[in-house]
Amino acid sequence: MNFNRIITCLAAYILILAPGACLAYENETGDIEIESGYVYFDIDGDGVDDDIFTTAGNAVIYGIEFDIDGDFYRAFSADVTGDGKDEMVVASKERGSSSSLSYKVYSMDDGRADIIFERSGIYRGTLDVEGGALIERIPVYEEGDSNAQPSMTRRDRYIYNGGDFVLQDSKEHRPVSMQSSEGYSNPARSEIEAIIEDVASEKGIPAVILKAIAWTESGMRQFSGGSPLVSFDGVSYGIMQVTPGVHTSYDLNRLKYDIRYNIEAGAAILLEKWGYAFKSSPLIPTIGDGDPRVLENWYFAIWAYNGWSQSNNPNMIPYDHATWVQREAYQDKVLGYAYSQFGQSITPVDDNDLPESGLPDKYANFSTPRPSHSEKFAQYSAGDVIACTAVSGLVLRDDGWNKIGNVSNGYVMAVVKGPQLHGGYIRYNVQVIGDDEGVGWVAMNWAKEAKSGDVDGDGRNTMDDIELIRDRMGFEYDSCDINGSGIVDSQDVAAAFYMVRNYQDANFEKWQESEKTVSENKVWTVRFSDGVDRASAVGGGIYVTDKWGETLDADVEVVGGSSVRINPHSGGYDAGTYRLCIGENLKSSSGRNIGNGTYMEFTVK
Repeated sequence: MNFNRIITCLAAYILILAPGACLAYENETGDIEIESGYVYFDIDGDGVDDDIFTTAGNAVIYGIEFDIDGDFYRAFSADVTGDGKDEMVVASKERGSSSSLSYKVYSMDDGRADIIFERSGIYRGTLDVEGGALIERIPVYEEGDSNAQPSMTRRDRYIYNGGDFVLQDSKEHRPVSMQSSEGYSNPARSEIEAIIEDVASEKGIPAVILKAIAWTESGMRQFSGGSPLVSFDGVSYGIMQVTPGVHTSYDLNRLKYDIRYNIEAGAAILLEKWGYAFKSSPLIPTIGDGDPRVLENWYFAIWAYNGWSQSNNPNMIPYDHATWVQREAYQDKVLGYAYSQFGQSITPVDDNDLPESGLPDKYANFSTPRPSHSEKFAQYSAGDVIACTAVSGLVLRDDGWNKIGNVSNGYVMAVVKGPQLHGGYIRYNVQVIGDDEGVGWVAMNWAKEAKSGDVDGDGRNTMDDIELIRDRMGFEYDSCDINGSGIVDSQDVAAAFYMVRNYQDANFEKWQESEKTVSENKVWTVRFSDGVDRASAVGGGIYVTDKWGETLDADVEVVGGSSVRINPHSGGYDAGTYRLCIGENLKSSSGRNIGNGTYMEFTVK
């Protein structure tokens, strides 16, 4: 069997889920975390993705199964032993982060694949085959280097000596910086910091931690030499060094060129790592009470951002392994930059509390290191309107923290009470607007404050705003996109109605006759001392709303010149609470403004 080709796949995953191919953990969103997936590749150019079939732990190449330690990275078919026959070299990257390289060399006799050589734990390494030799390239970091761009690289050449592969030579060199014709440049540092702070606020992540990670990964740069910043090993991109071959839901082109998108992706990945500690089967230890506002509690989540690997155990530095080239544990490096670049002290977990080697017990709870430091998060008050940003919906929980439903992406919610810390997240009790049953607790990390419903900018929330939003339904119109979904939709209308109701609560006077119980066919008559302008009365000067603030299709008519009759809509009122409102735009027949903003509540049983 003669392959004579190089197969490189990590940066171009096509993910196809099959039954039983994924493992879902408990989440605060409706998203499923893919712990294993089926990935197919076409390498012989016949248009069928059937030449390589990979899952977590193995790769099937042309029908032959090979063990892999993580995510499939590259495969080579070449004679690396000098016996005149091709061996198969299969390389992988550490699962979930791509921070280290592993590879195995297989003999290919009689359709069998037998391991004859293997190496692992090569930090940020790359692998090639040149002239029958295995070529490893490893970053060598100097103080102040970002993870993406080391000052030096080392080229290790392994050759077969008849019994084993041995290191023939090792050379270090300084990479040559090239200027690209693309001509992209980085914004001012202050502008990038402002974006990071905004994203951190939306995601419920301490801004200084997200900024320090950005500095560690890239020096807070999206571009280098006029082109998108790409990691030394060619698999990660931009400010947050996101690896699309691992985090397959992100758009590669946007990761390269869209600064905010890259930062949002990095924030989502960090938040995912934070959640590792609070699963029913945790993947990392917890710290203290799990309050995300306490900076020290993020120590293990920061560690996991780079890879939950023993190579980040401070007690194993300096490393015994020549391929481990970090001079400092990743999370300690991040904490160092938090202070040196952003002036924020963060106390690390004491090395004496960590194991001498390997990883900490994932079921352990560490005390919060002292002194501790905290950062304030955005805080909402009762009546504030927030919108769900979780793509697959946000979990709604009852007072016993049991899951009772999901809030769909883009849906708007009214804050009832909170905040309250539970299970690693700051939560608010909310009422889903328009859904009587949609009451419960949600994690604030996947909800953001809705925009103002005063879309005409007159300082009031009125029916005029509702009409403007309705006129722009289905279009991209930023000022009317209250829930921030990117397009004006029914949830923007629902939010605006609720805000009109809140505006009435704050600015309208309540009639003394409020809270009457009436029949479903009640006809209201309102008498004025002056004549009433019919156009303003039927055009929104007098109207009836339901409990959510939505205007009902009532029949408004002027009778006798100075009275207004409000007939129930077809079929009458359903059981519930309503408001009869006199708006601020009601005018007299002479054109004088007689609407002073009042409302009367009534109930239908």
